Amino acid sequence: MLPLLIARFAAKALKLTCCIVVLAALLGIDAGPGAAKDDNAAAAQVQKDMALMVNALYEGDIETLLRFSHPRMVELAGGENVLRPGVEAVIRRTRELGMRLESFSFPEPPQFFESDARRYMRSYRLCRSYHPEQASG
Repeated sequence: MLPLLIARFAAKALKLTCCIVVLAALLGIDAGPGAAKDDNAAAAQVQKDMALMVNALYEGDIETLLRFSHPRMVELAGGENVLRPGVEAVIRRTRELGMRLESFSFPEPPQFFESDARRYMRSYRLCRSYHPEQASG
């Protein structure tokens, strides 16, 4: 029973981390009011960055995850020194549980949104991971 509870906790922590990673990508597209608006180039870059972050999570690349974290999110977490141990703990638990990335894709085109000061892109992603306990029953 305890391993199952730990696995559920780790899965929730991993989902939260993935949400943070995706939110960081969403916030990171801030192009500013005078930036060029080449939707295809912007979409390709953000989707490339999102794929890098998801792969970094499963590969244990903390530096990449921190590099792509939006400065405001790092600030709200209490700084990189506070954020780093939390990210390390999620990665460590992911490895202990034997979780791995099976597939990653973008099932539909991104959507762009603008305000007076910023430009944002929402891009859905499909991320399938493997967990040994789920595979066995």
